[in-house]
Amino acid sequence: MGPVPLQGCATRRCAFSATPGLILRVKDAQSGAAICDAEVTATRADKTTNEPIFTFNCVSQGLSEGRYIVSIHKSGYVDAVRNVVVELNDDDECKSVRTVELEVALDPE
Repeated sequence: MGPVPLQGCATRRCAFSATPGLILRVKDAQSGAAICDAEVTATRADKTTNEPIFTFNCVSQGLSEGRYIVSIHKSGYVDAVRNVVVELNDDDECKSVRTVELEVALDPE
């Protein structure tokens, strides 16, 4: 299957893109070891619904344009909360998102 044209692209065809708005890596604050099984929740600041976050090979990713409260929970560690703003890439006529890369170090309890 070839590129899928999207509305709003005046001069070229925009292929469907799964560019994540957030790439999140979670690690142990003391050892620096990756924490691959943390529970990650992203809630849109303007809604009460959660957005899907997918984890693959110790990297969590997802989110579309918007403001989010990202909560990270792992048993045995202090929970972490971060505010994340995902913006559209205005330089791209297809309006993909600018990916925010975030690394969070969790402190043991």
